[in-house]
Amino acid sequence: MCFIVHPKHKEAKVASRNIPCYKHLVRISEDITISPWAYYPYELNKTNPRVKLKIENDSIINTIINKGYHVYSSKQSLKKIFICDIAFLFKCTIPKGTKYYYNPERKEYVSEQIIINHRL
Repeated sequence: MCFIVHPKHKEAKVASRNIPCYKHLVRISEDITISPWAYYPYELNKTNPRVKLKIENDSIINTIINKGYHVYSSKQSLKKIFICDIAFLFKCTIPKGTKYYYNPERKEYVSEQIIINHRL
């Protein structure tokens, strides 16, 4: 999954407060929760490892970020995306002080850190 950088929001921001957000994840067991796309493992209720956000150009049209924690700003925007029958909606937090980008058209964030709080 790639994040499309919005042309009016090309610069990274740093969270001045904790930012609530949402993500689809698959709960494999009590200890294992993964992304349904990349099968990336997440730890619940902990700040997951920092990743470096890197902007790339995939064509003349889009500037993208492939690596980072992709989440949505509202439950409504995430519910419009069909994932799979085994993925559940999780409440998450982009921690204060974290570098992130936001695309207001897609209501999507990509950040260098994330906390997966709980399943909704």
